[in-house]
Amino acid sequence: MTDMTVGKPLTLLVKFTIPLIIGNLFQQLYSLIDTIIVGRALGLSSLGAIGAVASLTFFLQGFLQGIASGLSLVLAQRLGTKDASRIRSSFIASLYLSLFFILLISILGLLFSDYLLGMMQIPVALYPESKTYFIFSIIGLAGMMVFHVMINSLRSLGSTRQLLYYMILSQVLNILFDVLFVILIPLGVAGVALAMALSQALVGIICYFYLSRKISYFRIKKEDLLFEFREINLHTKLSLPIGVQSAIITLGSIILQLKVNTLGSSPVEAHAIGQRIEAMIVMPLISFGVAMATFTAQNAGAGLMERVWKGIRGSLAISLSYSLLIGVLLFFLWHNIVSDIVRS
Repeated sequence: MTDMTVGKPLTLLVKFTIPLIIGNLFQQLYSLIDTIIVGRALGLSSLGAIGAVASLTFFLQGFLQGIASGLSLVLAQRLGTKDASRIRSSFIASLYLSLFFILLISILGLLFSDYLLGMMQIPVALYPESKTYFIFSIIGLAGMMVFHVMINSLRSLGSTRQLLYYMILSQVLNILFDVLFVILIPLGVAGVALAMALSQALVGIICYFYLSRKISYFRIKKEDLLFEFREINLHTKLSLPIGVQSAIITLGSIILQLKVNTLGSSPVEAHAIGQRIEAMIVMPLISFGVAMATFTAQNAGAGLMERVWKGIRGSLAISLSYSLLIGVLLFFLWHNIVSDIVRS
């Protein structure tokens, strides 16, 4: 565990962010390999079918990831207090709320899948595969939630090295399952969704056993599984707005995707490639934001608000500098970047 309530704020943030960026680089590497596997094994139309519903699946996944992130912030605050009983209560409340929201979103997603897909105006040629991918993505949300709750618990602890290992393991397993379910056992686009869900579920379970073995806060006994309404209410008040915020951010992508889908198969396929490029560009900013959230939660829990403001000022300076640099590079090199991705 990294105690972020002591030491230089900016130094802590940079040290925390670097493993996150490395982990996300592996995630983007997986994304590129996944694109190649799908494009070569299933064809460009399958890649387009996945891209046609990508924003819709991101909407649901973003909500659940926001919930998991919000729950981890409460846990990080409790870690700042160093109160063992309150830390354990927070973790248990997170498990209950995670189960509730995954059941809610999965049931609603399956019940209204036809309506949601119809709203997206997917080209007729892509619709069958798009629906298959969307349904299996909904089924796989449980595995994704297990992964993010456990990974966010590691983030709350400031355990960046272990976090990096588990993120890399997740991507390696994802690639192996892609090969298994797309090439060796040809399940089509369903195999792509299953590969991600299974890899995340396995890593989430492994991560839980690591946490419960190494840290007493996470050793849950039967008598600890009390449903405390006060804890549930507190965690809901913080996690639900973050989940809604994460979902709202993707609404713009849904609106854009909806319009792109009306243009035909080729624009949809091109947009799917563009989404991969965008994800790679914003990844460092997301990593730094995650680091800042953990830093803020631990220091706020310890009542060290002056350290929080120092961290905010430092993180803004780094984030703005990166944004200006990457903006200039993209302005001059965008054609080369797109050409290289398409050739790959």
